[in-house]
Amino acid sequence: ALGGRPSSGASPRSSASRGRYAGSPWQTSVAAFLAVSVQLGIPVYPGWMPRQANVMILDWESENASWNDRIVGIAAGLGVTPPAIQYRHCAHRLCDLAESLAADVAQHEVGLIVVDSVGLAQGPSGEGGANDATLRLFGALRLIGATSLLIDHVAKQSIENPKAKRTPYDSVYKVNLARMVFDLRKEANPEFPEASQVALIHTKQNDQPPLGTFGLRIIHGPSTILLEQAAITAP
Repeated sequence: ALGGRPSSGASPRSSASRGRYAGSPWQTSVAAFLAVSVQLGIPVYPGWMPRQANVMILDWESENASWNDRIVGIAAGLGVTPPAIQYRHCAHRLCDLAESLAADVAQHEVGLIVVDSVGLAQGPSGEGGANDATLRLFGALRLIGATSLLIDHVAKQSIENPKAKRTPYDSVYKVNLARMVFDLRKEANPEFPEASQVALIHTKQNDQPPLGTFGLRIIHGPSTILLEQAAITAP
């Protein structure tokens, strides 16, 4: 399902059938569903009709095998052949990789990059502070030249105080510079406790009102990952 550096792979592995991805973060699972949806040009959720484009995963968090298993499981749940998605494991700041990534994006005609995750891609704030690091990150994304889906973490006070406005960790520029922002919240009392039930809340879109809130239920089976529409209760 994945191709590119550091290695390639295009088929399920034995660990996938044992449910290797069952404990994977649900934030990353949602991103993997969107990656499969865009690569294949098919909807994975009612009303979400993507424009087909080649996808590249930029991974600071895990490894090729973890993403491969997610994509294979999602494809099995959809009843389709796992799509060929480009993958690159990253160990340096995105701003330091921008030129080589731009070349990869051009070579493979990539339309969407998935950054997992922003904190590690951004790197230490350094003397310039968090805002400077965020500006470098978004400058690198502009140089790379593809639409980007960024996975980030929320500030600690947002977690500790449910009534507080949820904002990304570190810099306000993350929201200011993004064209669209979604807040992904796990349901406190899901209808099906064995599944991950989350609310995807659209909080910002440049020049247009937000699209509202979507209820998602992610079900990890022995060899599949399913995404279903779910009713929303208070997260």
